Amino acid sequence: MTDPAFERQTRTLLNVLQLEAKYGFNNSAVVGGGLDGMWPNLDRVAGLVRNLPPMNGRRYASLSQEERRSWSEAAMRRISGGQRQPMSTRPRPQQSKRIAVRKPDINRAKQTVRRELSLQTPVNALSFLHPSAKRAFEALALRTLRDVLWHFPLRLIDYTKRSNIVDLKPGDEATVEGDVVSSETNRFSGRSGLARVRIRDGTGFLTITWFNMPYMATRWQNGDRIVVSGKVGDYRGRPTMENPEYDDVTRGGKNNQRGFVHAGALVPVYPLSAGLNQRTVRNGVMQCLDNGLRLVEETLSQE
Repeated sequence: MTDPAFERQTRTLLNVLQLEAKYGFNNSAVVGGGLDGMWPNLDRVAGLVRNLPPMNGRRYASLSQEERRSWSEAAMRRISGGQRQPMSTRPRPQQSKRIAVRKPDINRAKQTVRRELSLQTPVNALSFLHPSAKRAFEALALRTLRDVLWHFPLRLIDYTKRSNIVDLKPGDEATVEGDVVSSETNRFSGRSGLARVRIRDGTGFLTITWFNMPYMATRWQNGDRIVVSGKVGDYRGRPTMENPEYDDVTRGGKNNQRGFVHAGALVPVYPLSAGLNQRTVRNGVMQCLDNGLRLVEETLSQE
């Protein structure tokens, strides 16, 4: 008996790996977290391929481009029953028009990526960055990958310690992880409004309000797990938070090598200019760290 979910996930992974081959294994086939961000949605096939060498259970983002190519070929052989040809000589796939390519020259693509990705690579040429991050870095006069890596935070907020909702006290800075039980939108004049989301963690309920962000009410579904960090308030004896930092646990908020970025972690606060927000800059800096930190030479003595 066939397993439709397994077959669907297999096709998805094959498509992604073929796109990776097309783009020179630069981890850009999946927008927003790279290939590693897909594993929660590929639970049927992940166990078959993630421990294959040279990945050996590591993050795809941490592999060199040669290791990614080697692992991708092994993964495609595994999920295709060993019948797939090497990726550099494989005929054009027929499943998706987007990934239809004619025998991509993988060695040439690797050389191009290796030559282009350096500390002097212009921000606008960084394919792994979202356009909003590129615009933010331009506004901050960060022109190259090196500029971004040396854009240090003003301070760090420690949101690493989790609290139970029942223990929250007004005025505390706290981090809570819980499941969404309800969400609603209240709109005012024009486009303004607010989103109100209620979560629970087994010890109580927390009401979260995002002002001027009504779209937050549709971001999650009941049962989704999120982590929020911020100042605790009180409404009629019940704990609340207003405009807290947040990350999505259900859909892979840990989308970089350091774990959560905006909540439940040591959260960096960067210098900004007017019109920019911390989330955009944090996401962009973390993507640059994931892809460019290996280019920074160690200057400290081993002694």
